[in-house]
Amino acid sequence: MRIPTCLRLVVLCVVLSSSSVARAQLQPDQIALIVNRNSPESAALADYYIKARNIPAERVLALDLPAGDEISFEQYEREVVPAVRKFLDDPKLDHKIACLVTFYGVPLKIDARKNSPHETRELTNLRAALIEVQQNLAGQASELERRAVQQDPRFQAVKGDTIEALTKRLDHATQTLGIAAQRSNDIEQRRAKTSELMAVVKKIREPVSTQRSDPPSTAPATNPTTAPLSDQHLAERRFDPDARRRVRELGAADGMLSFARVLAAHVDYLTPESSDAAFDNELALVMWPNYQRPQWMPNPLSYRYLESRMPPVMMVMRLDAPTPQKVRDIIATSIQIERSGLKGGALIDAGGAQKLDADHKNNGFWAFEGSFKRLALLLKRKTKVQTGYDEGPEVLPPHTAKGVALYTGWYSVSNYIPSADLVPGAVGYHVASYEMTSLHDVNNKGWCIGLLNDGAIATLGPVSEPFLHAFPLPEDFFPLLLTGQMTLAEVYWRTTPLTSWKICMVGDPLYTPYRKDPAIAVSDLPEQLQGLFEKRPAGR
Repeated sequence: MRIPTCLRLVVLCVVLSSSSVARAQLQPDQIALIVNRNSPESAALADYYIKARNIPAERVLALDLPAGDEISFEQYEREVVPAVRKFLDDPKLDHKIACLVTFYGVPLKIDARKNSPHETRELTNLRAALIEVQQNLAGQASELERRAVQQDPRFQAVKGDTIEALTKRLDHATQTLGIAAQRSNDIEQRRAKTSELMAVVKKIREPVSTQRSDPPSTAPATNPTTAPLSDQHLAERRFDPDARRRVRELGAADGMLSFARVLAAHVDYLTPESSDAAFDNELALVMWPNYQRPQWMPNPLSYRYLESRMPPVMMVMRLDAPTPQKVRDIIATSIQIERSGLKGGALIDAGGAQKLDADHKNNGFWAFEGSFKRLALLLKRKTKVQTGYDEGPEVLPPHTAKGVALYTGWYSVSNYIPSADLVPGAVGYHVASYEMTSLHDVNNKGWCIGLLNDGAIATLGPVSEPFLHAFPLPEDFFPLLLTGQMTLAEVYWRTTPLTSWKICMVGDPLYTPYRKDPAIAVSDLPEQLQGLFEKRPAGR
């Protein structure tokens, strides 16, 4: 596992002028269930959960899904996304749904996209067209900036050649020239400058050719989309090559900038690299019509973004385990522990990555280890939870600690070691790279399946390499759980950093193990977490 040298910068939000309104915890009527119609156990478990948690009976969506842990990128885009959107847009739901729950039988992972020969040619053409358009825009920006400096020697150009940077460059230079034109005392000179500026702006906004992006020889061989569709519906059908072509035509008709944005979006969508994801983590953005698919997106539900206006985002949880009976046990135990309260200590195994990190002092491992230390200090100073903390060079051996309710540690990749003897209702996760590649393969040695088999009823992990920054920080996740004022779904989705990526969470979304006996006061939380209890939008 490693930390990327840089994160992709994504402009996500417009800050609200008013603060969010405090609200109650996630409720049963805000939950919808997703099952595999080809798995009898999947539907049966959803029915069990409906009765156990009083979920409205009509809140089940049965999808035609493959058996096994994986679904193709193509099937997810063509079948899953439209079906879930249609379900959530039902007026009867009145936009109430904040949380989706996937059940035993629903695939864990979306494979990376596999381009057809036509899509490979399309991607090549789009990349070439995007380079050409960006070069043209950069030339226009440079010319406007040259003129802006002539009019105002104090003018400072914005740097960069990305589409976002080019947009800012053009806006900044155009504004400067517009102000300079209006300040001219000579009416004829003012008109001339304004006319000259409008000519440049018109050139940027005038329709452009799609010949480079869509040459006739690459027309799709599949049946085209002939029905009239709105711009939004065309954008949502980005899996359809004909719809993509029509969207590009619309973008080109609006000028170079609009065309460049469409080209960039389609290049992203058709890029196979880093397009695989956890099914649940991708599903969180199911209501977003367009977003980048390669790599990840910041999680808009994280406490870091709670003052941001976003498109609807779903909290997605999973009720899954090695056997259907274990799923029933998770549900039943969750309800039982909420009534009795979760009793037990915490085990923090913080030293297991030391040897791995010996030659990579600057790659972020030590920074993450600090989160374990801060969690241990908080538990010891502000709670009565008996806390074991170890930072030795090896992962702790089997059965090191008894009566453990909360576990976290690292870094034993796909090599589960039962360091903690878990109490009923235990919650835990191990930070390592491939810990949820399967929940059903009896030969799987990942920590998620191991913890579930040993009695944990909530865990999280990656379906493939996620990089370290994808995990919730232990110092964020566990203190929120200990307050008893947030459900498991809220705790996870307020602390997990990314969406459209690799991590998913197993557990009853309504599980609130410390509701009866809170283990920490909100006032004792780190300052950045206290704000969650003033501003708590639940999902959508």
